[in-house]
Amino acid sequence: MIKYNLQYFAKDGQGGEKTEPATAKKLNDARKEGQVAKSKEINSAFSLLGFFVLLKIAMGSIGSQFLGSFHTFYNSIPELINYSENSLDIKVFVQILNHTALIMGKILAPIFVVGFIISLGGDLVQVKWKPTSKPLQPKLNKFDPISGMKKIISARSLFELVKSFLKIILICYVSYSTLKSKQEIILRLYDIPLNLALTYIGDIILNLGIKISALYIMVGATMIFLGVVTPLNTLLFAALGLIFILSGFTMSKSIAIEAIEEEVDSGESVADEIRRPENVVSLLHVDPIELEFGYGIIPLADVNQGGDLLDRVVMIRRQIALELGTVVPIIRLRDNIQLNPNQYIIKIKGVQVSEGEILFDHYMAMNPGYVEEEITGIPTFEPSFHLPAIWITENQRERAESMGYTVVDPPSIIATHLTEVIRNHIDELLTRQDVSNLINNIKENNTTLIDELVPKQLGIGEIQKVLQNLLREGISIRDLLTICETLADYAATTRDPDILTEYARQSLKRSISAKYFEQGEATSVITLDPKIEQDIMGAVKQTEQGAFLTLDPEKTKTIIASVEEEVNKLQNLGKSAIIITSPIVRMYFKKLTQDYFKDLVVVSYNEIESNIELQSVGMVTI
Repeated sequence: MIKYNLQYFAKDGQGGEKTEPATAKKLNDARKEGQVAKSKEINSAFSLLGFFVLLKIAMGSIGSQFLGSFHTFYNSIPELINYSENSLDIKVFVQILNHTALIMGKILAPIFVVGFIISLGGDLVQVKWKPTSKPLQPKLNKFDPISGMKKIISARSLFELVKSFLKIILICYVSYSTLKSKQEIILRLYDIPLNLALTYIGDIILNLGIKISALYIMVGATMIFLGVVTPLNTLLFAALGLIFILSGFTMSKSIAIEAIEEEVDSGESVADEIRRPENVVSLLHVDPIELEFGYGIIPLADVNQGGDLLDRVVMIRRQIALELGTVVPIIRLRDNIQLNPNQYIIKIKGVQVSEGEILFDHYMAMNPGYVEEEITGIPTFEPSFHLPAIWITENQRERAESMGYTVVDPPSIIATHLTEVIRNHIDELLTRQDVSNLINNIKENNTTLIDELVPKQLGIGEIQKVLQNLLREGISIRDLLTICETLADYAATTRDPDILTEYARQSLKRSISAKYFEQGEATSVITLDPKIEQDIMGAVKQTEQGAFLTLDPEKTKTIIASVEEEVNKLQNLGKSAIIITSPIVRMYFKKLTQDYFKDLVVVSYNEIESNIELQSVGMVTI
């Protein structure tokens, strides 16, 4: 049978505190007046515990919603503020406020609901369900200053004060001991990547909250045990309560810490690895291709937020493999808080080679050249080819497409830009190991060829240079079998990679013709004056390192000016510039012009199929 200490249920009066045995009627009357034996610490503890556990579970979702709300606000700035008129669009501003309020409601509602349910559950567990309105009724006899002062300086008030100080001391002790145990790692957080450091700090805060909640539960349980089950006086109550709380904390510490530490082991192990001097070597690794972006672009790469940028990267690698016949290295994607929110950069071997900027929740519209009516938007440039463009909203998209604009979304812009950068640097990305893997891929069915070619005639490094020369000009090496057959045929006469490249190009004339020339119609081309070809061949100097062109600077300047004039004529007609030369001059003329005309196509007569029809529309002369 449970005993109640009725000193807590006694009514005020001159007779002092009542100590007669508790009857069922007296207990029932006490409950009606709201005088029940319950612990406030239990409710507080479970409410705190529920809050921190919910926060720990839903932190990812809450962070995503906050970030999404910030993106919406940031990208609405161009619509919100009219800089030319120095005015604020109230309608857009109200929409932003409504959106923010809705997001905050979605975030806070579960927390309030869980807190209410836990608080109600704590009361029901302790005092059971018996609603009454009597405690809410005003009692004028309670407005007695003398009686109020007695309650303030009573033993009960003193005990509550001591208990409050005790809880503060215990909370400070738990916080101090937790932070002290992590002191070494906390002081090293600057060595850890920012996202990992923030995650680790968040884990510490959440785990600290869970520990404090567990401590509150121990305090509340101790108070109930000592105050309800045992008829002890106040001093012994406080003393034993302290003993039980400390022992309970000690017992829970070993259990709780073990579970909590499992969640931060990964962060600590990373910090430990970074802290060790020998692990600095791992930082020297350079990724072949990197795409770094500001936090505003994270939703495009986050699958949980509907982003498909990762899928597009996979398709880029597949597209390049089919188009150029080589395997693109792993493309590393990472966020970089040092960038502007909507900015991204592309790195090749750790060095930035290109950058771009997008506007989230907008589309890029480009005029193909025949759009008569212009659409309003934010002026910009397409990052891949540096073409003029404008940013438009979702509401303008359909109208822009009907007017003839080419409209693309932000993920397509980034993917196209990344693809072009990879194409332009694919020769740098082809390593000896890649070449070895490609050769081994065809060796299974062509053992005789590979055994004859490698390493008897050519080494992997020499074959690599030939393949890099082909890729540099956009020639696919997918037909590696034909290339290796050609190298085996001519390696006995020369090991010069440039000359071997020319032989390989001639053996690939079918694919070259298909790439640059249309079947069944004449292709406009530019030819080279024979006098220039003679001057170029006369300026070639052979050395141990290979052949070099030593053309007179003034003559070079004149040739480049003539090339520019002829190329502009073709481009003004909307056609791509192709220059046709003799086989022996092609590689030297390409080297002469590549620094001035990066995308200029130079093809020799031996690289064109006999059924291709050509039309000369210009000649490069001196």
